[in-house]
Amino acid sequence: MILYGLPTCSDCNRARKDLANAGHDLAFCDVRADLISEDKWL
Repeated sequence: MILYGLPTCSDCNRARKDLANAGHDLAFCDVRADLISEDKWL
């Protein structure tokens, strides 16, 4: 699972923690640092 967000966002950090605790294999994508191409949004 890929979670897109900001590393400084408290809601994103809470989601990352909760998903990891629930056993999900999680990858985090910082939307500021890792620019997302338009084809990934569609």
